[in-house]
Amino acid sequence: MDIDAYIASGVLENYCLGFCSAEENKVIEEYATQYPAIRKEIDKIRYSLEDYFKANEIKPSPLVKISLMKQIYKQTAETDISFPPLIDEASPSPVLAQWVAARNIKRPDTDFENLFVEELPSTGQVTNFFVHARSGHEAEMHENFVEYLYVIKGSCVMDFEGKKIPFKEGELITIMPNIRHIATVTSSEPMIALVQRQACA
Repeated sequence: MDIDAYIASGVLENYCLGFCSAEENKVIEEYATQYPAIRKEIDKIRYSLEDYFKANEIKPSPLVKISLMKQIYKQTAETDISFPPLIDEASPSPVLAQWVAARNIKRPDTDFENLFVEELPSTGQVTNFFVHARSGHEAEMHENFVEYLYVIKGSCVMDFEGKKIPFKEGELITIMPNIRHIATVTSSEPMIALVQRQACA
């Protein structure tokens, strides 16, 4: 066997790239066992390919990870009903309304001054909780997540950088990153909302 000609044929490059058939792989692996020069060449090709791929690595957009994590959360919520459905920017879906209705949410037994938070099942990318608010909250701004508030009971006015918009039971509040906002409860009883924060960075 002309080992130099075999190495120069390009078949070992195809083998290392996974382009060979199962039968071809078997033959090459037998040759690599019999001929140290072929084993050495295979190792050399693999190291060269590894260096090339590292030097030319293509990093996916952060949006790819976010989209993937949302899909994973969505599947989790579909199989585990303790997780609220994934909320989108459209008006509240019947699925979300049904999920909330099935929870039989009650006002907290303990007294609270303004805000009472009840944590819900969450993931690293999607955080959920119920919030009970007597008066609202001071100005705040988020950088790394989109926040959705689904109003379950009561009402409020949300001030988005000076633009005031009223919200009532059954409506969805969408707060995009880097938007300064202030919530003021307008109902006589505390407002109850499902809050979902979805990472976007």
